[in-house]
Amino acid sequence: MRVFLCTLVIGAVCDLQHLGEIHIMREIRKVNKVSKTLLGGYIIYFECGECKGKLKSQRKEIGNIDTCPECHSSFKLSNDIELYIQNKIEEEEEQKRLLKDQKLQEKLESLRKCNRCEKEYDKNSNYLSVDSKHGGYICYQCQERREEEKRKEQIQREEDAKRLVIQKAKYVILSTTNNIDGYFVDEYLGIESIEHVLGTGFFSESITEFQDFFGARSSMYESKLGKAKKEAFERLKLTAAIQGADGVIGVDIDYAEFSNNRIAIIVNGTLVKLRKIDTSTIGPL
Repeated sequence: MRVFLCTLVIGAVCDLQHLGEIHIMREIRKVNKVSKTLLGGYIIYFECGECKGKLKSQRKEIGNIDTCPECHSSFKLSNDIELYIQNKIEEEEEQKRLLKDQKLQEKLESLRKCNRCEKEYDKNSNYLSVDSKHGGYICYQCQERREEEKRKEQIQREEDAKRLVIQKAKYVILSTTNNIDGYFVDEYLGIESIEHVLGTGFFSESITEFQDFFGARSSMYESKLGKAKKEAFERLKLTAAIQGADGVIGVDIDYAEFSNNRIAIIVNGTLVKLRKIDTSTIGPL
């Protein structure tokens, strides 16, 4: 019995000595730093649980058993480190997104967009000006196009107004009397005078003298006077239409002779607004 007990004690002592030589495997949970490689991987920096030596491992080695090269103790990286890396990746992505949004906002604040072509320019660029008509900004090219469109619209309006006045002038009534049959004078708009000067020309004057000598009519001279008188009447009707008159009463024609064989035709009259007489309200005479 005593021999058996001694054997057990000696065996236990040997086992304790053997256990003293075995290192316990430690699980590493704390890391000093995690860095990203150029290829997109991650390097984990940490300390040995036994000797506190500086160690590093790749991300793919998390969960694998490894040995410290200094103290030869066994260790493995905890799976919590994988969660730490995942959180770090998400933080980096969030920072990138915020930085991108910030840069985009700074870019938007530094840019100005043209209202018409929507092209973007730097806010300090001379190519943009304030669009006082629609608000915002407009580039010089669109501004030039807008000015050109305005000029064309103005020309078109003037041409339309001119055609309207010419059309209205056709219906203006001229009369040498102080009234026009079938109309009442509603309003007097004032007196208007038209001057039309024409040169007879040496050839026309010579022919006229020759025809006068033989007692014939001067057809060339008469043609010029007739044409000048017609143009004067047309101008008077056009002037009346521009001023809103329906007729011209008291029309008078005068002639004046100037030097250098020039003759002036002067046509004047009173511009009036007319109202047609309603004959249905007039009883029998």
